[in-house]
Amino acid sequence: EPVLMSRETLAKKRVEMASTFNSQMLQNPSPDEDAYFKKEWFRWYDAAPKHLSKYGASDFAVTAKGGDFTVHVVVGVDPDDNLYILDIWRKQATTDIWIDQMIGLMQKHRPIYLWVAPADQIKRSVGPFLTKRMAEARTYVAIREMSEAGDKPTKARSFQGRMATGKVYFPDQEILVFEDRRMTYGELYAASNRLVHGLR
Repeated sequence: EPVLMSRETLAKKRVEMASTFNSQMLQNPSPDEDAYFKKEWFRWYDAAPKHLSKYGASDFAVTAKGGDFTVHVVVGVDPDDNLYILDIWRKQATTDIWIDQMIGLMQKHRPIYLWVAPADQIKRSVGPFLTKRMAEARTYVAIREMSEAGDKPTKARSFQGRMATGKVYFPDQEILVFEDRRMTYGELYAASNRLVHGLR
């Protein structure tokens, strides 16, 4: 659904989203060479390797329908330091819903060695409720509170570098089913690229 933003918020989004701002906010995609993540960096996997060291992270939006999304992600790291995206949950939702989803991911992917979350949001609003719900669910994962510093593009630099060196893998699972036609992330991505190049 549409979200109204002030001029100040829109200006902040322009800085945070960098080259994706034109395509997502203005429906005017910029060329690939300006992309923060380039298409040739994407790697796909059918089944994640066994014996991964698993970690979780969250970025909380403390107000539902406030324009931002709460995001939970679970990753696995293999002995060669390759990173596998195992699960992502992203939604505009109330605190009780995204805390239950966070705990659900902890249970689904146990054992998780560590979960990283923004320190200011934990201290300011959700810490006691999260601790209570984890105890009720008998789900115990170490939470490391990390202070936020810098804008989103700056904070994503290490992930950008990891992707550029081919060390990040995304699940090539089915996302589109129509009658007898099924498509995975990778197939849809490839088809989209063919369509874009055909229109140029």
